[in-house]
Amino acid sequence: MAKFLIELVVAFLAILLWQLVATLLMRVFGIRLPLRPFGKDRKRASQLLTLSQCVWEGVLVYGCGMFISLTLFDYLGCRYGNAPCRDLSLNIRVYAVLWPVVGLFLGAMHGSENRTRRAAAGPPGIGKVDRTPPDQ
Repeated sequence: MAKFLIELVVAFLAILLWQLVATLLMRVFGIRLPLRPFGKDRKRASQLLTLSQCVWEGVLVYGCGMFISLTLFDYLGCRYGNAPCRDLSLNIRVYAVLWPVVGLFLGAMHGSENRTRRAAAGPPGIGKVDRTPPDQ
């Protein structure tokens, strides 16, 4: 049980570290997100991203993060735990394809949601209805 918890903590720390690295990588490409992975600032900044930026965020942050953490979890379980050492190279190849593709779809869904939200809001200052009653 203790080995499992250690594997879990190491995989979780790998996710947090990857969040920071991925955010810095996105800054190189002009996508400005706060360095803290959770919070209102990150959510607000993420809602302002375009579709292509959301796809990059999905692939880098989620897809590659899941690939790294699950590969690390499998490796530690095989190496130090009691997990059966199946063909680890097959798992790595499957994860290397599966998780970035899942991140791509999640990023596309997030970008589509952002575009719908911006379209519903309309241009700034237009479409605002004055609800005050007229003077008599």
